[in-house]
Amino acid sequence: MADPRVFFSKAGLRLLDSFRSRPNLKAIPLPSGKASVASKNFLLSGADCEAGRKISYRLFYDAGAKKLQGVCHFGEMAEGPPGMVHGGAASAMLDTVMGNLCWWSGEKVVTGRLSVDYRNMLPLNTTCSVNAWFDKEEGRKLHVRAHLASIQGGAEDGAAVSEAAAAAAAATEDLHVYSESQAIFIKLSDKSMDILAANREKNRGAVLPMYSRL
Repeated sequence: MADPRVFFSKAGLRLLDSFRSRPNLKAIPLPSGKASVASKNFLLSGADCEAGRKISYRLFYDAGAKKLQGVCHFGEMAEGPPGMVHGGAASAMLDTVMGNLCWWSGEKVVTGRLSVDYRNMLPLNTTCSVNAWFDKEEGRKLHVRAHLASIQGGAEDGAAVSEAAAAAAAATEDLHVYSESQAIFIKLSDKSMDILAANREKNRGAVLPMYSRL
């Protein structure tokens, strides 16, 4: 596993240290063993197997508030327009953060809808803060909000890069929004859970940590 001090910005490292020092936050485990090996094939790899060239992240869960916070870094393999992060890479990070929030909160879900409105471009090799929280629940549908904010310049809160919202893309007055999104997660049926559990047994040890509760 690569050391984030090699590629996270100084502001990102300060934010990471602050998360680690807070007793109410639990670090989300990174892929290990077979799952770590398998993650080498994906662009979004929390295990940093490409030493910052992919999308690297560290996430922390607040069980009391049911929120997720963290730091992520978009490396050169996340490139879309020259020198800029691909829109799909930003949405993949948002989906991962919100999905982790659901699963670590005991909600077994899959993404039902994820749409992103991009306002400005995000430069490559940028370290960002990420936050996710629940908005509301409608039957099997969980509405989750999140935002992705740039901290490259060293600001404590940062400028928002992506805003992930459940039912509506609400304006955020105190952040400079680069992009917004909407997302709904669907609670899995018992049949779907049985299928995933069977697949997990076939690939024992090669699943991401958040699916360890299957």
